[in-house]
Amino acid sequence: MKKFIIISKRQYMQKDLLDDQYGRFWEIPEELSHSGFYVQGICLSYKKKQSGIIYTKPVKWESVNLGPFIFPGLIKYLGRIYHEIKKTDIVFAASDSIYGIIGYFFARYHKKKIIFDLYDNFEANFFAKLPIIKQLYKYAVRQSDIVICISDPLKNLIESYGRKANTFVIENAIPDNKFYPMEKKKCRNHFNLPNDAIIIGTAGALTKGRGIKFLFRAFETIKKDYDNIYLAIAGPRDSSIPIDKRIIDLGILHYDDIPIFINTLDIAIICNIKSEFGRFCFPQKAYEIMACDIPIVSANVGSMEIFFSNYPEWLYQWDSPEALTKVIRNRLKDKRTDYKILPTWNIISEKIKQIISKNLNSASL
Repeated sequence: MKKFIIISKRQYMQKDLLDDQYGRFWEIPEELSHSGFYVQGICLSYKKKQSGIIYTKPVKWESVNLGPFIFPGLIKYLGRIYHEIKKTDIVFAASDSIYGIIGYFFARYHKKKIIFDLYDNFEANFFAKLPIIKQLYKYAVRQSDIVICISDPLKNLIESYGRKANTFVIENAIPDNKFYPMEKKKCRNHFNLPNDAIIIGTAGALTKGRGIKFLFRAFETIKKDYDNIYLAIAGPRDSSIPIDKRIIDLGILHYDDIPIFINTLDIAIICNIKSEFGRFCFPQKAYEIMACDIPIVSANVGSMEIFFSNYPEWLYQWDSPEALTKVIRNRLKDKRTDYKILPTWNIISEKIKQIISKNLNSASL
């Protein structure tokens, strides 16, 4: 049985990997453990959390707290990784540039195979911009046995570093039995939202870096056309939200409430800008909205422009409130949701398994 170790941070995308059992670095190990691998994960928590062994089946997860003095926690984390990599076959480094660097050099020292998973453009993050870290990150990207990217634009960027082969696009997926169409009235009652209203909205980062200001400006215009339209928002923010009786701010929602919130909407909006993040990400919320069968409007940025290339009328010019207003108006008339079949995490893990089998000189898996 091949042994697989995941190294990552514990908090990402405003969620906790182990508490919320959320996202890519929870789902992929779970599925791989059902595919003939022994899977172990070691994550570093930037917050004070339960440490040590947290779960043992099907994935053995261990958490190490960074702590207020940083270095003792970091040394402990590095020690645990160093010790466990000696006993593994494949290292799966994820969640940030630092973990890719650590995973690469430890894997090479112990003569193990290394997969570096990029679910974002890590080059845009603070640490990856620092001297030495920037160079080490790009070196790890070039030299890892396999690099997995979240989107085609990100793959193109990685290949521009000089990487020649074994770079693959593996997008996110939807967890089973979480995101699906629900009765709109019940969902609105859950949040005390008006049942007889038109509600458009977004859930996620309500920040300047995602272009949320363009949505607020567009709503100022579009609310004049409809007496009963509301804008519902939820998520972390870096500035104040406009005071408006028709803007409903639900704060930061628990992950379990996200699918309920999406199902309250008549139109769901994905805001983004052409930043170092926006041009290369693949918004997980796109799949979540599609799984709930809610009409979608998205900024024409990066992977979304490619993903919805057959539906340009669903896209708006990312920095134009006027364009966003026009697209929302059109989507309120044309609420088509003829979305493609969405991938499951089982399908994603099967792709990774095939990549490993074909490119790491492994025995048949």
